[in-house]
Amino acid sequence: MDDTALHGIGHTLGLPHEHQNPNAGIVWDEETVYTSLGGPPNNWPREKTQWNILRKIEPDTVQGSYWDPDWSGSGSAFSQGSGETAVMMW
Repeated sequence: MDDTALHGIGHTLGLPHEHQNPNAGIVWDEETVYTSLGGPPNNWPREKTQWNILRKIEPDTVQGSYWDPDWSGSGSAFSQGSGETAVMMW
């Protein structure tokens, strides 16, 4: 199966882009992103770049799983809606 198909299946299952997690910590150089994606081969308008790359999902929609804090060594754990999430990279 090709990457595009796997990507689409992830969205069908309700998985958002990992870079749109509000807790991902990515600090974009927005003008560089707009310029790069606004040219070939994408030729995206700013609105499409904003929606697909720069937009963050709402924190209350971030889903995670409870993990026993003893498993991580850091004593941290999170649960659904906590604002932290495990992210599937596809």
